[in-house]
Amino acid sequence: MGVGGYIITRTKLITSVRDDLKVACFYMVLIACASPIIKSLTGSVATDSINASTTFLLLLRLAVHDYGTEVAIVNPTVSHNVGLFASVCLASRLESDLDVFTLMTVAVTLFTLFPSFRRYFQNQLGYRWSIVVTMVVAVVTVLGILVYAPHLLLLFLIALFVCNLLVPMLYVSLQGYKQSKIKEKSFSVNSELHMRLDEWKNEMK
Repeated sequence: MGVGGYIITRTKLITSVRDDLKVACFYMVLIACASPIIKSLTGSVATDSINASTTFLLLLRLAVHDYGTEVAIVNPTVSHNVGLFASVCLASRLESDLDVFTLMTVAVTLFTLFPSFRRYFQNQLGYRWSIVVTMVVAVVTVLGILVYAPHLLLLFLIALFVCNLLVPMLYVSLQGYKQSKIKEKSFSVNSELHMRLDEWKNEMK
């Protein structure tokens, strides 16, 4: 999906095929040459430390990822680099160079190409099709978990419910409470100002 999205986002497909092939070959050769190094990169580090570091890095990526809102914490560059570094940590625990090459290729596709495709899809076709893409990704992820790690399915469904339904609903519901508090505060401040002005006028008289 990420590779297909990258191709779709190209505005001049005919003239850019040569450049795209160069970029693809460069990444393939680079990852293939780096696979033996990545495999032995964290040989002296405990597996528990690698798992904890990977979990922290992926959570950090979720925090700084660009979800379409302009806030200070959003940083697409950090999100991209953190995702790739977490993939390097996981790939360093694999047994063969081919497994490392496959995982790093998938990581580059997911963390580099797919976000650009999602952004293009949302800007060109609107939020409805973006929701369709999100549902497709969720279904593919569920199928992958069922095949390779069925014991994590419940945890994924809980995280999906919390992040996509519960937290947005809480955010929307708390906006009304926030607005009412702001109005009450502004009303109390205005009342206090009027009282002080009246006292000042009485003193002047």
